[in-house]
Amino acid sequence: SCREVTMEILVYGCALVRIPIQTHTRLSRITMKLWTKNYWWTNFVRLNLLWLLSLYGCSPNDAPVASYKIASHSLLSAAYSRDATQYFVGTINHGGSLWKAPGREISRSERLFDWNHTSDEFSAIRVAVFSADGRFVATTEGSGMVVWSTETGQSDRYWQSPSRIIDLDISSGGEYALLALDDQSAVLFNLMRGGIVGKLQHQETISGVAINDEATLAITGANDGVAKIWSLEDGEPQFELNHKTPVNYVALSPSGAFAVTAAYQGPVSVWDTKTGNQIVRLYRVNPGITSLRFSEDENLLLIGTARESIHLMARSSGEMLKHWKIPNDGPWHKAAVIAVSFGAGAEAGQNDYHAISSSGFAYTLAGDL
Repeated sequence: SCREVTMEILVYGCALVRIPIQTHTRLSRITMKLWTKNYWWTNFVRLNLLWLLSLYGCSPNDAPVASYKIASHSLLSAAYSRDATQYFVGTINHGGSLWKAPGREISRSERLFDWNHTSDEFSAIRVAVFSADGRFVATTEGSGMVVWSTETGQSDRYWQSPSRIIDLDISSGGEYALLALDDQSAVLFNLMRGGIVGKLQHQETISGVAINDEATLAITGANDGVAKIWSLEDGEPQFELNHKTPVNYVALSPSGAFAVTAAYQGPVSVWDTKTGNQIVRLYRVNPGITSLRFSEDENLLLIGTARESIHLMARSSGEMLKHWKIPNDGPWHKAAVIAVSFGAGAEAGQNDYHAISSSGFAYTLAGDL
């Protein structure tokens, strides 16, 4: 309805600029109450409230505190290690590479290894993910998957899928990989022994998969709007989460206690994986989520979007705590935020965050909560 759309603009529009969270929450509640009244003066009040909110929120979004170019052309894929000390990028023209991120030891990125699936040409790596312990990176090109050692730079394992790999996730120590295939299934692959352990089936093509650190739980999302939470101990679905539009992004917290689903032009929700109940709706309309990471304590979510925005949100309440906007090269050169991570300084009380855009830039973000 018109009222819901306007309230969405109020709540999230105010959050996109630097209005204090408590302030725009109070203002939106007042506006909601007035909107339900039909006195002769309410239209006048509604218009003036919108005008006042627009004046109050004219300060700019937070910008990155540092940025550096990591690719001369656009990126196909990117991923951070859990502590953001390393990152992988898959470029359009020069294949994939592993980098050491700037920090206390080095002032600029250091290329560690170049990775391609074949030795005689650059690979178009479209999906990449680190293991939670940072020892491995899994990459996909077409129907092939390679698992690389971040210590030696060598390829440890290779597997050729019978169909194209759409998405991928691996367990903490790199023992298992969960792959979404374009045959309406996801397969759990034992990377140490080789071979498929189990198969998770949907009625439509699976667009996203995620696995918890211990490889005991998984979530899959499909184009028919169905997301399923699976027990990987017996391969049975525990809960089915239904959406009206295709589910195009899913995520699991490290322990597997919480799941996130994002529907195309639909809601983005956090779920309790033990009960299958929705905890909170983060967005009424998906802002175009392209990357997401839970904090180590699983209380925060760092979210990257296709609209050059990065949001820091509270997992339990859905409150937007911080918002950053990355620069673009003009209206015809938009960039998606394809990788995000909490920084290594978070455990020391330093609020540092990191992001990589499809335009080939890496960003350091900061902000007090």
